[in-house]
Amino acid sequence: MSGNNITDYPFSEPNSVHYLDDASLEVVFKIQETCNIDCKYCYMYNVGNELYKEVPASSPIDVAKSVGEFISACFVERNPSYGRLILHGGEPMLMPAHRFDERMSVITEQLRNTLSNDQYNRIQLTLQTNATKMTEQWIDKLR
Repeated sequence: MSGNNITDYPFSEPNSVHYLDDASLEVVFKIQETCNIDCKYCYMYNVGNELYKEVPASSPIDVAKSVGEFISACFVERNPSYGRLILHGGEPMLMPAHRFDERMSVITEQLRNTLSNDQYNRIQLTLQTNATKMTEQWIDKLR
């Protein structure tokens, strides 16, 4: 694969990962399917996507474990200079804070058990939210 043309990248292959370089790793994890706002730009409610009616409202624990395993494997294989786990939805804060904490604990445990401290410390966690469901319990979880 020469990588000179977009057609050189077989994006249609199922269950495959294609790296453009070793500089970074960004993983977007849709931790919550549903949302509490109907934004005009959102594909979920305004473009005919009705997948939210067929899948669980919140991502199951085993999916969170798979996310942790994937990030660990990428760091072991490629050792990127930094990584970012972007949590989004829907609205992540529709998930009860204790369930969010369970999923993050599974991911964190996987990363801590697999990666060096240096690798672990290069992973940034971000949360995409409209913050309309922010509570003291959520604030405590995010500290």
